[in-house]
Amino acid sequence: MSKKSDPKLPFSAHLRELRIRLWRSMVAYLIAIPLCWGFWRPLFALLVKPLVATMLDSKLPVELIAISPTEPLWVPLKLSMLAAVFLACPVIFWELWKFVAPGLYSSEKRYALPFVISSVVMFVGGAAFAYFVILPIAYPVLLGFAKGNLAQINDLFGIKVNMKLGPPVTIRPSLTLDHTFGFSIKLLLGCGLVFELPLLITFLAGVGVVTHRTLWRFNRYAIVLSFIIGALITPGPDVMSQILVSVPLVALYNLSILVAWFITKRRERRQAEAQVVEEERAESGSG
Repeated sequence: MSKKSDPKLPFSAHLRELRIRLWRSMVAYLIAIPLCWGFWRPLFALLVKPLVATMLDSKLPVELIAISPTEPLWVPLKLSMLAAVFLACPVIFWELWKFVAPGLYSSEKRYALPFVISSVVMFVGGAAFAYFVILPIAYPVLLGFAKGNLAQINDLFGIKVNMKLGPPVTIRPSLTLDHTFGFSIKLLLGCGLVFELPLLITFLAGVGVVTHRTLWRFNRYAIVLSFIIGALITPGPDVMSQILVSVPLVALYNLSILVAWFITKRRERRQAEAQVVEEERAESGSG
């Protein structure tokens, strides 16, 4: 393996480099916000489509309430800011790579483009998984509790209170713009970041920070941590949504172990070959 091409930089130079990379990423993000603002209406329609479909199937009134004068403006602005993250993520991941590249070997720097492409694909893929898999399951489960009336719920649980003396007391969900947006975005961003796990572990294994042996010993704790993360990402008491986030996270972690095993074995093989060459050189020199 060839030596690192760049000399070691002082700490102040690393801070300066980090500031430059962060500034370029921020500029790309700020440029993306007004571009996304011009498309906030179709983006918002796309975002609430799973919710609207659930409301129609459940025969619930299709309406989103604004409880403050600023909410009709603030929600589209936050949506534009979120969409800008996805639009600017190629630049952000590229600047991240450029920051860590000086600490890599010259043979490792050729992975710059695959790293950026993989980062974007995994991030967008995680958000797509939340949109196409989790949201269509989470909304029917959560809004399913709004069906029926309190008299039926009383009969179901056997509470000895006669709710049938008066008219049925229905449960009607009043969903606000901001809460609906926050629910969806938390899932999209959370799953997008979660799907970056294999890439992160691959990078750490590539630079020798972790090995497949270390990752496998941590596997039992990773399973528990995955379910904790699933509970934090999925709002509310929806166990099914938590499982839909946690199980892929466990699978991604174990996939990362396989990748780390391949990288570690290849590194150990190269080190063994290099050691053999050094021993042969030492023997020929002494002879």
